[in-house]
Amino acid sequence: MNPRPETSAAPPPAGLTVHTLGRLEIRWAGKAVPWKLRKTQALLVYLALEPGPHDRSRLAGLLWGDRPEERARRNLRHALSQLRRSLDPALLVSDRRTVALNEQVACRVDARLFEDALAEAGRRRRAGDPAGAIRALQTALDLYRGEFLAGFDPPRCPEFEEWAARRRARLHQQALDALAYLASYHEQRGEYEQALRYIRRQLALEPWWEEGHRTAMRLLALLGQRSAALAQYETCRRLLQEELGLEPLEETQELYGKLVNWEVGRLGIGPPGADSPQFTNLPISQPTNLPFTGREDEHAALVAWWQAARRGQGKLALVEGEAGVGKTRLVEEVLRYAESQGAAILRGRCYEFGSEVPYQPIAGALRAIFHSPSSILHSPSSILHSPFSILDPVWLAELSRL
Repeated sequence: MNPRPETSAAPPPAGLTVHTLGRLEIRWAGKAVPWKLRKTQALLVYLALEPGPHDRSRLAGLLWGDRPEERARRNLRHALSQLRRSLDPALLVSDRRTVALNEQVACRVDARLFEDALAEAGRRRRAGDPAGAIRALQTALDLYRGEFLAGFDPPRCPEFEEWAARRRARLHQQALDALAYLASYHEQRGEYEQALRYIRRQLALEPWWEEGHRTAMRLLALLGQRSAALAQYETCRRLLQEELGLEPLEETQELYGKLVNWEVGRLGIGPPGADSPQFTNLPISQPTNLPFTGREDEHAALVAWWQAARRGQGKLALVEGEAGVGKTRLVEEVLRYAESQGAAILRGRCYEFGSEVPYQPIAGALRAIFHSPSSILHSPSSILHSPFSILDPVWLAELSRL
């Protein structure tokens, strides 16, 4: 028989509450229960997380496998008796062969609630409810206070330790996946501070995760925090060296080089017609001082279109709206995100009462590329791999006029 799990995130007024994510804590009717024997606690944790009847011999071997069978079964009877005395006589349902938690007893276990919330997030996502999926993931991560049974090691029970290690690894990976999903969700919406919080929480779980360090460096750059981004690289380099004896990957070192060469104050996008060069070799453009809010859904949609274009599914995006509603800011934020991902940005501008030269915005965008000191066209080795290398001579002649 299965114990009845509580679906509410709040502790029930009565019944059993078991906190396994982080330091183990067991409460009955809201009050912490003192324990003398760790194996008795381990038995309760196992019964709470593995619902249904369990063979007595299996439980005895799980926790007292180093003892003769009769001694192990006697220890099991003693532990079951202690559970009934410490909590409630009706807590367990047992016979001569099996033992289970009573399904009539309210039982709230954070690890089970964590996985239930993740399953709900998956259902919401498949149903086309991304907001509901995000709420469910946030609920799950609120429950994940630390590693499964952190610091809890009952003596001489390798089978229990193996069971706990498998579950710990699974929960750990599920937490990492949830954090990665939320970080990506907020980054695509231009909510870089929220994304950074989730990435930093990932790094707290796996400090040597190099991709996470690169993501943190990029997000800090998007927030205009160059010094913090450089410090993040140093943290990454030190951890890899101390823990694994490795140097950062070339991709990480390349991003660090771009941040080192960031010329503060010369990254801004000039006014219409400005001749200031665009530093396309840098991972970002100059951030604005005000936070980007109110257009997260539109930001995410444009980012999704750009990502589809990278896969060969190009689209033309038209952003329209009344003056002052934030169209320019939205476009610039999306361009900053694309630039941080390595995209080359060409900017052209046109006005209702502007020049009568045909294709003036396109000509202006191309002219900026030709005259930028950091343009790929100033690198002979890169010209051969640039989009211009496939043009017919007649079009190259026309471009030379710019």
